[in-house]
Amino acid sequence: MLLFNELGNKLRQWDNRSNQWFSKNFSILFFELVLAVIFFFFINNMMDIFAISSQVHKENIMEQILLSQAGFMMLIVLLLIFNSFLMLYLFSNMLRMRGILKNLDYTMSRRRNDNRDEE
Repeated sequence: MLLFNELGNKLRQWDNRSNQWFSKNFSILFFELVLAVIFFFFINNMMDIFAISSQVHKENIMEQILLSQAGFMMLIVLLLIFNSFLMLYLFSNMLRMRGILKNLDYTMSRRRNDNRDEE
């Protein structure tokens, strides 16, 4: 009976770890890929704005204002993308800490149960 319980505990632990790895790695990878695609689209758009800025005439106030607004919007978008990367990093660390705490809780509860069985 003790061997069966130990085997069941090991199977639950392997299942828990594989589930954590699958949910953590694939969700984080998906969001990283989405953010990378958005970032490369942003860089491409920014290069287009730099190319257009060489064609703007100094006398045309409206083009100057639109160019400065486009530059400021690019700065805001860049900051939002960096914020998204930071949030993804924090979310990944929270998932990792949750997994560590669950494994620690599982190990401690198993030790408590083993100590009760010996008494």
